[in-house]
Amino acid sequence: MDINDPWIPFFEYLVSAGAAILAIAFLTFQFRAEVWRGHPLKRLVAVRTLAELATPVFFGLIYLMPSHSWVWAGGIVGFGGFILIGYYFIAFHKYRHLKEPFDTLQRLGSFVILLLFAILAWPWEPVELWWKAGICTWMIFSGLGESWIFLRPRPPSDNAASGATRPEVAF
Repeated sequence: MDINDPWIPFFEYLVSAGAAILAIAFLTFQFRAEVWRGHPLKRLVAVRTLAELATPVFFGLIYLMPSHSWVWAGGIVGFGGFILIGYYFIAFHKYRHLKEPFDTLQRLGSFVILLLFAILAWPWEPVELWWKAGICTWMIFSGLGESWIFLRPRPPSDNAASGATRPEVAF
């Protein structure tokens, strides 16, 4: 890596912002654990959302390491994303009888995330660094939006009034 590489400041800022947002999201998920802990499909969404926020941090850290190619950064992060999304689809199939409209929407969104991980992992042209930088930036904003949709406060539902133990997460 050249010390005069114009991408270094971008990835320094991306890693700093991404790590701070990931830490805040992680704490928020812990404080709102009642939303996702009791339901297997909601746990999957929680893990996928945190992984989506962690992707830019790991990509940027690998990029900033001396003597490491950004192609490796995309390959490592993309491969990890394939494993995560593959597990998500298998587990979704296993627990599909528990799905709610929110879960179906999240499954559709997982196809988009899978495509983004594929682009990150793609080592050949025409996928250049600016594509991967854009995807990392998108994943931060997408993860923030998904966290808000998933964890936003909701008014008490009829299920809570009837004594249901599973929290409802409506979209």
